[in-house]
Amino acid sequence: MQVPNVTLDDLQAFQSKHFPGQQLTVLPQENDQITDEDLGYYPDGVKRTLTDEQIRIFRHSEIHTLLREKQLKDDEAQYQARMRSSLDDRSEGKPDSASEKRPLDAESQIQGGDQKRSQSQSRKGSKRHSRGQAFEAPRLR
Repeated sequence: MQVPNVTLDDLQAFQSKHFPGQQLTVLPQENDQITDEDLGYYPDGVKRTLTDEQIRIFRHSEIHTLLREKQLKDDEAQYQARMRSSLDDRSEGKPDSASEKRPLDAESQIQGGDQKRSQSQSRKGSKRHSRGQAFEAPRLR
């Protein structure tokens, strides 16, 4: 058995003959082939696949990611310095300075409240078992 060739015109004629009250819906034909914009070539001969705008967006987001990582690293270093200073003050018998909260790292900010709850629970447990000793909050990663 041979399959007949059916064109778009054949289908439209069939629809108008058998369903005369309905409007014809003409769908735009999409090419199965991907049409590349002619972006040209780099000086080394490699075909360009990204527009200048896309490159600017990628660079911008990469720069912000690097800046954020640097900020988190600096915040962590400041926190560690405060903790060392606080522990040194306690060992010398000086009264506690005002308690400071540790800055949240990127993962903590993403996870939000769940991590805060688990952090407070683990701190409560640590305080119970570490009476008389300097307390350091568990480090979450």
